[in-house]
Amino acid sequence: MDDEIIINRELLKAIGAESRISILKSLALGRKTQSQLADELGLSSPTVLEHLDQLVNAGLVNKMDEGRKWKYYELSRKGRQLVPSKQGVPARALLILASGLVMLLLSGMFMFSSPVANMEAAQAAADDGGMLMAKSAPEAAAMADYSAAPLNEMLEQDASSSDPMDLFAQFVFVAGFVVLCYGLYSLAKRKD
Repeated sequence: MDDEIIINRELLKAIGAESRISILKSLALGRKTQSQLADELGLSSPTVLEHLDQLVNAGLVNKMDEGRKWKYYELSRKGRQLVPSKQGVPARALLILASGLVMLLLSGMFMFSSPVANMEAAQAAADDGGMLMAKSAPEAAAMADYSAAPLNEMLEQDASSSDPMDLFAQFVFVAGFVVLCYGLYSLAKRKD
């Protein structure tokens, strides 16, 4: 119930002028004095004071009198609900971007650690007469098997047996790309 804004005549009157909307948007970036708002918006100081008084009466702006010469104005809780701040990068967009990047990286690891990649590396080493270094004994055995058979035969054999992990890696790659694009889109839309 606290998150709801009750629209009454006073609130509609307060947000009915473009100048008051501009003041609210400016105060969403931080508290300011009457003269700062006047300079920023290109209005006279008495005009800004009149608009601020209406916004204070509607409960959208708080007047901060700290006993000094200057009085600061800032958005009230109700005003922050009405005019959200556009500062910083939203956590949701960062989470979407990070998820997309993780999905792309994982799918890349799955696809490049597939037997087809190992076969191509072993065949290239066998064609060049060079040596291929393996990190473990099973990997060395697999590379020896791949280098003994022609690559075309192995690719045909691999294509005939569709590995569910390859399909999963392709799905994760496409999904990661879509999620990454959506994250970039939401960031671009946020800056408008």
